[in-house]
Amino acid sequence: MRKSMLAAALLSATTAHAAMPKPGSYITQNGLELTPKLSVGAMYDDNIFSTANNEQSSMIYTATPELEMAYDDGINRHQLTTRLSSAAYIQSSADNYTDGHIGYLSHFEPSRRHRFNVRVDADWNVERRGEGLSEGQPNAFAEPLTYEQQDYHADYEFGAQTAMYRVKFDAGYYNKNYTRFETITQYRDYDKANFGATLYFNSQSRSDVFVSVHQNNYRYDVVDINGVTRDSDDYQAYAGYSWEATALTEGEIKVGYQKKDFANAARENFSGVSWQAKIKWQPLTYSHFRFTTSRSARDPLVEGDYVRETFYEAQWVHQWRENLQTKVAYSYTDDEFVGVSRQDSLRGLTLAMDYALSPSVVLSSYYELRNDNSTRDDLAFDRNRIGLTVQFALMGSR
Repeated sequence: MRKSMLAAALLSATTAHAAMPKPGSYITQNGLELTPKLSVGAMYDDNIFSTANNEQSSMIYTATPELEMAYDDGINRHQLTTRLSSAAYIQSSADNYTDGHIGYLSHFEPSRRHRFNVRVDADWNVERRGEGLSEGQPNAFAEPLTYEQQDYHADYEFGAQTAMYRVKFDAGYYNKNYTRFETITQYRDYDKANFGATLYFNSQSRSDVFVSVHQNNYRYDVVDINGVTRDSDDYQAYAGYSWEATALTEGEIKVGYQKKDFANAARENFSGVSWQAKIKWQPLTYSHFRFTTSRSARDPLVEGDYVRETFYEAQWVHQWRENLQTKVAYSYTDDEFVGVSRQDSLRGLTLAMDYALSPSVVLSSYYELRNDNSTRDDLAFDRNRIGLTVQFALMGSR
């Protein structure tokens, strides 16, 4: 089974908890903070094309340089991040790639009752063969697909953090365009405009009750090859509860209603229950669990009108020593395709360990198992990955 949402909970050398060394930075005389990082790694993948049969394996070598520039005066923060991610496939050089990312974040508080956030991301990515538009048929293209995407988001929140009520307005725009084999991929180029509002009720116990409404408008650049447009308007309304860290837990839960209306009556509309939940449980200062679940209708990449997706994930992060932590993650995703006869179930397992050799060098090892099952036999596959990554940074002291 082939899944658009990667059910394998990926694990990289990730943020730990407590005292794992963090990348150091250099602060200039005018207060600009520079944080350079470099990750290099080697990974063995026993099914690089995610195929049901005739699997091809390869060693993959990776390099990811990154530079973060930030200015923070204690209230307002502005941050620019640039990153390149390159991979070399030893047994399949046609699949070598380099991804690029530029991101900007800004948080601005002119007063205690007014807060602004702006986020801008631009990416130049590769869609690996056997994934996305080439799921189940990696040989349909001689090389991986490439695409560009831009994501813009801004929000404004009114009300002091301690006030009984606060309101937030947000808006965004997303654009995705494939840049190879356009005669085929042009049907999946699209734009999405979104806007909404959230009203918060302060419960005076470091927690909020809230209600939110949002609308997402999907517009595809080219009508689908079957002559039926995929354009749709997506409406979501939620009621929820969020709480900051207490002695043991923190998180957010929201449940509501989603309605997806297509511009063409030939496609089946969706209306039903939707939810999102993220909970962190920390029974010990050096150990915590994270639980995540969601349910919604989303646009498919290849076939069907929409996908009714339900997702669950559990993680356990444990810090054994100041410089040693482990992570275990398991995820399960159920995808029910509407408009075609197809149902997928995806399972992912990740085991990872981070070991700080010094304040500026972290060694990460990991194992990832992915098991995709589908009512379409050609989309079912298993994949194992095992890898080692070394992250270099400036010394932790500033």
